[in-house]
Amino acid sequence: MKALIVILFIISFAYSHSILTTFDVPYGYITGLATDDHLVWAIDSITCSIYGFDGWAGTMEKSFPVIGTDSPVGLAYIDSLLYFAESGTAIMYAMDTNGGYIDSWDLSSLGVQSITGLGWEHADDRYDTGILIGDIGSHIIWKVYPFGSFTQADTLIVLPDTLVFHDISGGAYFAYGGCWIACESSNPYDRMQYWTESGFSNTAWYGFPSTCGVAQYMPYYWDHIWVSVPSELKVYLDWYGMGVEDDTTAMIDTGLQCSENPFSNCVVITLADSPDNATIRIMDITGRTILETPFYGSFSWIGESADGIYLSAGCYFASVILENGEVDSIRLVLLR
Repeated sequence: MKALIVILFIISFAYSHSILTTFDVPYGYITGLATDDHLVWAIDSITCSIYGFDGWAGTMEKSFPVIGTDSPVGLAYIDSLLYFAESGTAIMYAMDTNGGYIDSWDLSSLGVQSITGLGWEHADDRYDTGILIGDIGSHIIWKVYPFGSFTQADTLIVLPDTLVFHDISGGAYFAYGGCWIACESSNPYDRMQYWTESGFSNTAWYGFPSTCGVAQYMPYYWDHIWVSVPSELKVYLDWYGMGVEDDTTAMIDTGLQCSENPFSNCVVITLADSPDNATIRIMDITGRTILETPFYGSFSWIGESADGIYLSAGCYFASVILENGEVDSIRLVLLR
């Protein structure tokens, strides 16, 4: 846990950027993205379909028609349900991940005018977890809850009237109470913007040719976002990591080094001064220990757990715990 605290502290000072992967989408117009533990979900306003992709492999795993509207926008995933909206209205729908229709909600009585994007905000209190709604009519990012009834709407972010935007993400990278917003702009570096409750926070460091859908990569991958680029019929995974400029080989300024990062087959983790009685611990993004073993200055990891199971693509942490209790950590991105 100490290693995670160090990482969160450093993230406030230095950033790095990398496109980790991309995949093609069917001909159409992806107006919303969402993610679960396994798939990237996309909603298409032209084909009126919802697709589930293995984002790392670039393969479509699921496909079914949208039920409820012929002009769907926005997409959010929570508790095995996919939420989307009808463009130009305050109506939100839910379907399950097998294409079954669940319910709809008219949110106009709560102040919502014209939904263009959906995300979600996780909270420790289950009751306080809500769907984030990008409302182009009022230029407000609303938080609506509780799930099942959606009878309350709080104003989370007030956006400028001049900002034209599409889908939004949920969760947070810089801070809770914020989201990425896919925008229209003549400046390609302004087409992905991060806003918090206190206002504008940052823009993407990648010049997207166009944007429409955006989703955070799983609830706790705070520095990965999927971005749909309609002009290219592609979806990108953009990583805003830690380091200096675009150097992704040294995530944290410690003595730890890694042979390559991201990696797909094997990464060698080394420490310049060979330690005595040290331990290396590999953890996932939630802090769960994947494996732990003695460390003698160099360790080769092939993306396996302690019991020999190949891990899924994603973000992991390697921490070397020295005899005196000091911890050096480095962030690893595993590709598959």
